[in-house]
Parts: sequence; C-alpha cells; structure tokens
Amino acid sequence: MSTIVQNYGPIYGEVVNGTVQGRPNGSVYVPISNTISLDINPYYRYVNISNSWYTEVTDSAGAAIAYAIEVSAQSQDLSSLVRISLYSDAACTTLVAQTDRTAGEFNLKARRITTVDATGISVGDTLYYRVELINNNTAVATSSVVPVEVVNV
Repeated sequence: MSTIVQNYGPIYGEVVNGTVQGRPNGSVYVPISNTISLDINPYYRYVNISNSWYTEVTDSAGAAIAYAIEVSAQSQDLSSLVRISLYSDAACTTLVAQTDRTAGEFNLKARRITTVDATGISVGDTLYYRVELINNNTAVATSSVVPVEVVNV
C-alpha cells in the first residue's frame, strides 16, 4: 500500500500574498496595517469658515478650490470610515469642523466639511486639518496635521 501526499491551498480566511482565501477570487487586498494620509497642496492651505454651515479650502485670496483635501487610506475592515476634522489647536482638541465619509471610501477628495463651532475664530488664525480612519467609533489610524490659515469668516 502506498501513501499519496498532496498539498492543499490555503484554508478559507487564511491570508496569502495580501489576499484572503474565500473572498471573491481571493482577490481582495488586506493591508498589513491600517494607514491614512492627508495632503493639501501648499498653495491652497487657506480656509473660509461659515459658522452656520461649512468650512472650505481656498487659495490665499479666498477663492474656493474644488477637492483640495486629498485622503488616502488602507483599512483592514471595509466597514471603516474616513473622518475629516479641522481644529483650532495643533494638539487637535478643540473641534471647528468635521465630516465623516461613507464607510469603505478610502481614497477620496473633498472641498467642504461641516462647521461644528467656529466661535472665536478670526481671519489670520491658524487651524489644523487631520484625518482619521474610524472603526467602531475608534480611530485605528491617524494622519499627520496640516496647518491652514483662515482668510474669511
């Protein structure tokens, strides 16, 4: 009697070469870690603030720039969402504006975010953008901070 030894492929749910066995065609990329980055062109690091509605990125003259906020994220969970926030302090403790994007939307561009509280903000103040990858209401990845100058309130 002889024994046949045969290798089997990965088991369902096992990660192989960045893909997970059992997902469609095994082709869904699962990153090693959650990451997120924020980029705003240095020429457009200015904001207009409407205390009653939204905050938007502009040029130094106050002209709105479409989709100047660029976010790139990698998430281990498709239910994660991107949160774009603007703070009045570099430590990111006092919120001025914030918007959550649709879960699973990881590479995006934005222009406006919803104003939360612009009390005490004046022309010439420096504010700070930061983005976070949120899962179950907890930040699993955070970008570096990008300073912007207020040109219109």
